[in-house]
Amino acid sequence: MKTQNTSESWPASDSNGARQTLNAARADKTKARFSEFDIRYVWTALVMAHGGGLAIASYLGWQLGTQGNLPADFPIWIQVHGQLQLVGWLDLFIMGVSLYFIPRLAGVPIRRRRWHSWVLPLTTAGLVGEAVARLIFSWAATGWRTVLRAAVVCGGIAQWLGLTGYIVILAGVALAAPRGKDSGLEKLHPFFLIMIVGWIVYATLTALFGFVMAVNSDMMATRAWNQWSVQVDLMFVLFPVAYAFSVRNFPHFLYLPPVAGPIARWGWAYATAALVTLVGLNPLSLAAAPKLALALAAIGRTITDAIVLWLIWDLNVFLRTRPLPYILAEKSPLNPNPPPKPWRNWFNHANWGRPEWIIRGAYVWLALGSMAELVGTAAHFIEPRIGLAPDFLRHVFLLGFITPLILGMAQKMVPGFLHKRRIAFPGLSLWIFVLINASVIARTLPWLLPGHSTAALYGLALSGPLALVALALFAWNLWATAHHV
Repeated sequence: MKTQNTSESWPASDSNGARQTLNAARADKTKARFSEFDIRYVWTALVMAHGGGLAIASYLGWQLGTQGNLPADFPIWIQVHGQLQLVGWLDLFIMGVSLYFIPRLAGVPIRRRRWHSWVLPLTTAGLVGEAVARLIFSWAATGWRTVLRAAVVCGGIAQWLGLTGYIVILAGVALAAPRGKDSGLEKLHPFFLIMIVGWIVYATLTALFGFVMAVNSDMMATRAWNQWSVQVDLMFVLFPVAYAFSVRNFPHFLYLPPVAGPIARWGWAYATAALVTLVGLNPLSLAAAPKLALALAAIGRTITDAIVLWLIWDLNVFLRTRPLPYILAEKSPLNPNPPPKPWRNWFNHANWGRPEWIIRGAYVWLALGSMAELVGTAAHFIEPRIGLAPDFLRHVFLLGFITPLILGMAQKMVPGFLHKRRIAFPGLSLWIFVLINASVIARTLPWLLPGHSTAALYGLALSGPLALVALALFAWNLWATAHHV
């Protein structure tokens, strides 16, 4: 007996309606398997920035700018500030967003949810415990120093466990993601792969630093290795994540056409050039063959900066070199239909403010930093005594690029993750834009002026407080959005 085809027995309209209902039910079922956004990562990152990284930077900068007294263990304070800013502020914020965004991009829910629940507490406890132990070690009584050494070791291990758990979760999502050209992760694989490698290396170095400091009873990590670990986090974690999120979100955030270039090829090219740079800058390479290592680092940096500048051009951040697709195209005689209503709401400045100003400002600093590094590297080839200070470039990239990029993108992403259709105070985006860029200018000004000029000293003193106020406005805006919108 021939089975009757039920779809043919329905009227066409009923058949379409049934299919739509079935597809909607499947979509709801899949959506239910994804975990909701864990806002604790955002609050923890903001607390780390205000109570740790930026607070220390503001204090030290004010003392330097006003020529006040500095702590006797000033280099340790600088290292703790860097660790709190990198892991406590930038990395934790990125971890929280990526644990929500990447599984949805890949279409694969997180499977190790128990691991997920331990990532934030372990990373935070280890980071805070190690930072406090290092800062109070020099004036602690002899009997307490054994406890503080143990706290540093445990802090490094806890951070390693937290970051490793996060890496395993993301690796599981990436491995289970469907393959093919239509996959959300396919073109971005190189960036997420080097991000995972970078986090593994950085977490391992952090744990090793804790052991070495405890054994030597010296809370100052080896300067060369500490600077190299910062470069690993910057080149293998923060830059790839920033570009991957920019590729996926800028068409929505900045009203831009999708990237048309071979994204995966540029990703592998960037990964190769960044690896060459890090091999050249590695303390072991510099000790074994300093001239060859410096040449490798210079070549890698030149190629990396050139790729970054090309990627900025390909993103169309400043100039629109490609036409918009139909769904984004503005109303015109050739296209009389405006974008669908959800897209119009997305660009409603009354609801969202002007986060695109903050984002474009971030990419201005990235372009300036990359061009400055290109010129500095070329000048160093001609005259080895010429070169840009690493501290100058770090603050251009971290304070000028990564931090404003987070502030601008999160102004739309985080409310969306919380199912909000607007942000509480759209007008604050202008003040955040002004304050964070003023902070970057104040922090980089001392490297462009004589060290003891009045403007340079005022810049050092004001940079930290300006950044603190910018982040405080950002935090207040998100808090009001989460609880009152």
